[in-house]
Amino acid sequence: MKNVKTSPHELQALLDLNGTEIELMDGQFFAKFEVHTVEPSSEVPHGIKYSLTLHKPTGQRMLGFDNAHPIKIKKGRFVERPTEADHWHYGPGEAVKKYQFQGPGKLLEDFWAEVEKFTGIEE
Repeated sequence: MKNVKTSPHELQALLDLNGTEIELMDGQFFAKFEVHTVEPSSEVPHGIKYSLTLHKPTGQRMLGFDNAHPIKIKKGRFVERPTEADHWHYGPGEAVKKYQFQGPGKLLEDFWAEVEKFTGIEE
């Protein structure tokens, strides 16, 4: 994986979550994980395609980290189009922000930190 410091254990831990749904706060939310490796590309230079999301029981996404597509970032009158697709969505209106992927372990750490902030729970 290009430009990312990672251990095989961190990668395997993330991959092992693929298809997992975790109920939180007695069913008030659930976390969902979709993760697999892909051939590295300009959009996914680290070779990990992922979607880590927090949902209400209705299925509405409340926050998520993913790299399904590059995002547009408005800067004044101009729009920046980063090559990498890593970004995250936050809140019911789903504001989108660029995410700096630093490895599988850091991705999980960042996701759970945002889940804790959003829900008010602490693991």
